[in-house]
Amino acid sequence: RLLEDHILSNRIHEIQPLHVMHNVHQSGINCLHISQGKENVFHVVSGGDDQALHYLSFQLILQQVNNENMVKREQTHNSTVCLDEMLLLVS
Repeated sequence: RLLEDHILSNRIHEIQPLHVMHNVHQSGINCLHISQGKENVFHVVSGGDDQALHYLSFQLILQQVNNENMVKREQTHNSTVCLDEMLLLVS
């Protein structure tokens, strides 16, 4: 009931991608592995139909933000992830 009350309270925020990479592989991606290292460093390895391997490493930093800076959507699907008071940034 608590989650339902939260969803109905118009405090659902849509989270946008932090970064979109284009043309990483020539066609499809066959496998994707993501692991978390120390200090919120994430490692992403992908293997594609082009037989290439790609590696990306990035660090997420938590930064407090004002709710006024967030995009608010009234008609968001119930399965949308809720984010309150914190924003993930890529450094």
